[in-house]
Amino acid sequence: MTIQSKVKAGHGIIHALSGQLLVAEQILEMLTNFQKGLPQGSLKLFRCAIDCARTLKIPIYLVGGPVRDILLDRVGNDLDLVVEGQTRDVAALISDRLRADVVHHSKFGTATVTLGKHRLDLTTARKESYAHPGALPDISKGSLDDDLRRRDFTINAMAIELEVEPAVLIDPCNGRQDLEKGKINALHHLSFQDDPTRILRAIKFEQRLGFELGQSTEKWLRSSLTNGALKSISSFRIQRELNMMFHEHTAKQSIIRAGTLGF
Repeated sequence: MTIQSKVKAGHGIIHALSGQLLVAEQILEMLTNFQKGLPQGSLKLFRCAIDCARTLKIPIYLVGGPVRDILLDRVGNDLDLVVEGQTRDVAALISDRLRADVVHHSKFGTATVTLGKHRLDLTTARKESYAHPGALPDISKGSLDDDLRRRDFTINAMAIELEVEPAVLIDPCNGRQDLEKGKINALHHLSFQDDPTRILRAIKFEQRLGFELGQSTEKWLRSSLTNGALKSISSFRIQRELNMMFHEHTAKQSIIRAGTLGF
């Protein structure tokens, strides 16, 4: 296969796990399969969100974990969407069309839309900065590129632009390459100091996916643990991450791995 897919911001060729080039047709097929696996209520939310964004002429993207799982051909029901506009406007239109419930989180520029037991998370593309290690982030409006570069790991820093042709995978941090290599890599050396809960998420993803921490990432993680990074955040935040880890089918392996890393 010789057709190159269009890559925004990544400036490179995205390779399929087979070593072939990932083309727009493959991305579209992956999206189609993703939608087939969604529960009916989630599918209604997803399609309605796209239609509403189109009506409002607001760019909309599937981001983070869902994109990672699509590329790995893993089943997932999470719906995380980013808009380059106001989430309030998109959420209000979804609510009007589906009679769905909406909860706005103005501080973080997010909205949660629920239809029965089904949920959709909408986020305004944003930048984040941290006043001190462990602080909750200060939020400001940003671009999609800003939004992806604020994330925890490269494999969670990808997006698919929806309702455009050809289908576009946006990968500014080479997350696709790390998926191929089976690596968990943080985006920068201060990542675990900015948000120490990423220490637990790194272990969780490593064990869930059967991946390995990248060499530099493991060094940064160990250093953050040694320097007491987890002491800079509340016990509530730690317990919340541990609870999510314990609900994984690889919980036992994660606990053992945490011990080997010095947790």
